[in-house]
Amino acid sequence: MSAEFLSDDWFEELAARLARATPAGDGTAIRIGQIARETPSGGEVRWTIVLEPGKASRIDRSPTAEADVMLTGSYDSLRKLASGELTAAQLLAAGGLKLSGEISRLVGAADFLETVSTALGPEPS
Repeated sequence: MSAEFLSDDWFEELAARLARATPAGDGTAIRIGQIARETPSGGEVRWTIVLEPGKASRIDRSPTAEADVMLTGSYDSLRKLASGELTAAQLLAAGGLKLSGEISRLVGAADFLETVSTALGPEPS
């Protein structure tokens, strides 16, 4: 995505891309929360990606949004994840990303996650 990570423009672009990602109608709903710590402003930023069967994926920027799974990392780690510079597996192995919550739900949502990953990947040239 072209906008600065975690800027209002970045969230707008993320929301637009997520709206185009509609998982199949027979999957399991999942809410994936993310917390970026050590942001340039000195605080943290929270958001949740909501994936529901047969509905457009969306983002919830409420800091109190409920999530099934939480991804927590530094601003830099989550920026690298969002840009595709590093994968979640690489960040987990390096200690740059922590998972909490109902982690087993990620397995049940594998098809959803693939749909979202494709939607968030690089724009075709």
